[in-house]
Amino acid sequence: MLEAAARTEWYIKTAIVLLGALVGAASLRYISLAVTLVERSLIAIVTAYLIFWPISYVISYKLFKLDIKWAATLASGVSICGVSAAIATAAAIGAPSIVPATVASIIVLFAAIELVVLPFIAATILKWAPYAAGAWMGLSVKTDSAAAASGALADALISA
Repeated sequence: MLEAAARTEWYIKTAIVLLGALVGAASLRYISLAVTLVERSLIAIVTAYLIFWPISYVISYKLFKLDIKWAATLASGVSICGVSAAIATAAAIGAPSIVPATVASIIVLFAAIELVVLPFIAATILKWAPYAAGAWMGLSVKTDSAAAASGALADALISA
């Protein structure tokens, strides 16, 4: 009896492995798309971390004369991932709690404005490239929910 149950389990596991292999083999025809997406993702990451962050930091520190902790927290929030990055940076550098709270408020305020304005601009300028419009929303609107909403709005505007 135990042997019959084990055999059934073996059949199920074998089927799952074969199904996984089938899915993997079927996805190979899309390998060029996957490589393109990985390349573009790497470019976006390098741009955010190695270009936007230093520029944001220098502008905050030199031009606006912000304290080093304020400048670093603001640069992380603006260039990397919004509120999450600002809070993590402030905690890592030992900034007072007013710093991440204020930067988070600024980011959320600008995200609300961007959520309303940017999809209309994207639908006008990038009507021919909806993927580029979505990437722009994802990289420029600095809160996840607002980025998703602005991408959906840009998609609806471009599709209409």
